[in-house]
Amino acid sequence: MALLSGFRAVVADFVWINGHRSWEDQVWYKLREAIELSVVLQPHSISFWDLGGWHMAWNASYAESTNPKYPNKAMRIKLQREWIQAGKSFLEEGIKNNPDNYELYFRLGWLVYQKLEAPLDAIPYLEKAAAFKEAPDYVERMIGHLYEKGGEPWKAYGVWKQIWLSDHSKDPGQLWGKIAQLGRDSEEKLHVPPEQRIFPSFEKPSRSKYSQ
Repeated sequence: MALLSGFRAVVADFVWINGHRSWEDQVWYKLREAIELSVVLQPHSISFWDLGGWHMAWNASYAESTNPKYPNKAMRIKLQREWIQAGKSFLEEGIKNNPDNYELYFRLGWLVYQKLEAPLDAIPYLEKAAAFKEAPDYVERMIGHLYEKGGEPWKAYGVWKQIWLSDHSKDPGQLWGKIAQLGRDSEEKLHVPPEQRIFPSFEKPSRSKYSQ
């Protein structure tokens, strides 16, 4: 490592390219070795951590879940779960090395939601991601959607209210019309008293024979 000195970035890229070949060949243990060596060489490369977690939790896990080499379904499920957990642990390690970046928190939350099917467990990671000023607006909106999917409609409504009551001028990129619709839908579904409602009424566009 000392001998590499200023060439660590070049070597990391070379290792990563070799890992990409292992991905194409679906030699997953070699891919994992390349991914882990790449982040040893470049621990602050967000893309290495991001793509590495994706390769493990999505690509390798799916490939092993359908691998005809294992006729035993229980074995395929076991390997699938192991790769998902490997991707999760890998992203957690990436956060330890890069605690001041929103993206890995978001990726970890997305993994927990999508691969572990645990929307409520994913929310703390998304909340940490949303706390960064540079986090895109969709991160905060995702929190509301996950509360909905996790069976917590009142908490989802709280998210829509919090976004709506923020200073519109500071978030010109926010989808205010969509937030109004989500909030109004929540008020209807939760039977919020009219005097307590804050979202404006809106008319859903009607379809005509010309709008197909």
